[in-house]
Amino acid sequence: MRATKFLPALLVVLTCPAWAADSPLDGKWLLESLNRNGKADDAWKGAVRENAGDKYTMSKEGGKSVSGTMKVDAAKKTIDMMPNEGTYKGKTLLGVYELDGDTPDS
Repeated sequence: MRATKFLPALLVVLTCPAWAADSPLDGKWLLESLNRNGKADDAWKGAVRENAGDKYTMSKEGGKSVSGTMKVDAAKKTIDMMPNEGTYKGKTLLGVYELDGDTPDS
């Protein structure tokens, strides 16, 4: 499935080959594209994001990774992410998401 996340300065498009039972956002996702401040940002393109409950990790080939916690409200389609490290450590990144269509893992 495809998920589009809109953050204040960030747009992330991910694909997931299968849904987990608990939440439509749980599972492993492949980062297809990312826009920051309205411009394409390929720094994390191809990274794998894994969501499990209120935790996430995102890792890229070559060892770069980030992790954090998140709060998802499926009724409102909001996702608030709190990174454990990096530029946004200690901050809450507010966002909304939309699930649209189906992209198979090939």
